[in-house]
Amino acid sequence: MKMPELMQSLEIKRTSWEDRIRLRVRLVYLFASVLLVSPADAHASLFEFTYTGNMFTDVSRPYTINDQVTAEFIIDLPTILNLPFSSYITSLQGQLTMSDGIRTLSWPTDSSPEEFFPEFRFSTNSAGIPDSWQVAINSVPGINSIFTYAFGCVFPELGPVCDFTHNIPPGNSPPAAFISNNPGTWAVTQVPEPATPLLLLSGLMGFKLRRANRRQSRDVAPGHLGSSGFDQQKPDG
Repeated sequence: MKMPELMQSLEIKRTSWEDRIRLRVRLVYLFASVLLVSPADAHASLFEFTYTGNMFTDVSRPYTINDQVTAEFIIDLPTILNLPFSSYITSLQGQLTMSDGIRTLSWPTDSSPEEFFPEFRFSTNSAGIPDSWQVAINSVPGINSIFTYAFGCVFPELGPVCDFTHNIPPGNSPPAAFISNNPGTWAVTQVPEPATPLLLLSGLMGFKLRRANRRQSRDVAPGHLGSSGFDQQKPDG
C-alpha cells in the first residue's frame, strides 16, 4: 500500500471511530437531559429523614431500657428549609418505617391484617432539621402503635414530649415502653437524583474521547508513522 493510501485509510478509520463515540456521548446527554426535565416535579428533590430516639426509661417486657424508637422516610420537596408545621404525607416517597427495638411497622403496607394509619406532621428549622414533629404509625382501634411526639403527646401524663410504643395482644397485659421530655435527634441527607450517575458517565466518555483523539492524531501525524511499523523514507536521488 502506498503512503498516501495508507494515510487516507487511517484517517477514515479514525473518523469512523470518532463518530461512533460522539454518537454514544450524545445519546447519554440526551437521556440525562430527559431525566432532568421530567415533567413530574422537575424542581423537586428527594430528602431522607432518620430519627433516633433516646433509650426508654420505663418499660415492660419484652422491652428493655436498651430499646428506643427510630423512624425513617424519604420525602420529595423543592426545599426542606424552614418548613411550616404541617402534614407532608403527600410528599412521602416509599414507606414510613418505625421501630421500637422489638418490632418494625411500615406504612403503607398490605402485609398486616390490621388497618394502620400514619401521623406525619412536622416543621423544620433553617438547616432543614425537624424542630417540631408528630410522627407515628397507629393501628385501628389503636392497640398497636409506635410514635414520637415533640409536643402534644397523646398521653398527657407522659408530658408534652414523648417516644412511646405499645402492642396489646388479646387477653394479655399490654407490653409498652416510653421515654418522656427527652426527644431524640434527626439526621437529614439529600438523595442523589437518578440523572447524576448518567451525567458523570457522559463526562467520563467525553474525557475518553478527547484522549483518544490525541492518541489517534499522534498515530497518523507525519513523522510519527514509525510507531505504527511504517518507516517514512526519502526517495533516492
